[in-house]
Amino acid sequence: MCEGTPRVSESRGLASNGTINRSGSSCRKETTVSLLIWLKPGEEVMVNGARIANPHPHKIRLLFNNQVRVLRERDRFELPADPSPGERLYFEAMLLSGGDMAGSEARLAKAIAAYAPPPSVAAADDDAIDQALCKVEHYAQAGQFYDAMVAARSLIALEDAHHHLLPRRV
Repeated sequence: MCEGTPRVSESRGLASNGTINRSGSSCRKETTVSLLIWLKPGEEVMVNGARIANPHPHKIRLLFNNQVRVLRERDRFELPADPSPGERLYFEAMLLSGGDMAGSEARLAKAIAAYAPPPSVAAADDDAIDQALCKVEHYAQAGQFYDAMVAARSLIALEDAHHHLLPRRV
């Protein structure tokens, strides 16, 4: 449980205007670190909402010396007609992670607050759900949307252990 906050019954991390609350001690000053990305031939990545592709027959590298929002092609997800609660959280964090203009912090905050596990998830998984929601909420409040998206995968894993967004286990 996140600092004594109830899971679903109260608004989680929502400010009065419906955005994610970034005030308080949970947010720390972020340091800027360079980011190096290698793109394979034909691979794409979204950076601050722009789609960048490697048209060359060899790997290329991109070096970013400032803060950017990055979304790898393999992390992209098209929302199905009837998404699970975990898929909805992942999708909203994904939009913000890549800097997509359709992304909305208010929608992500509402998805966190409204999360209710589907009936297929066992009641024994309540602690795992609470921990995953705490991580998603923490990362969202800190503006770390890629990490929030990755944390949402653990909710998807509880809903569907064979979901295509989950890492393959050999």
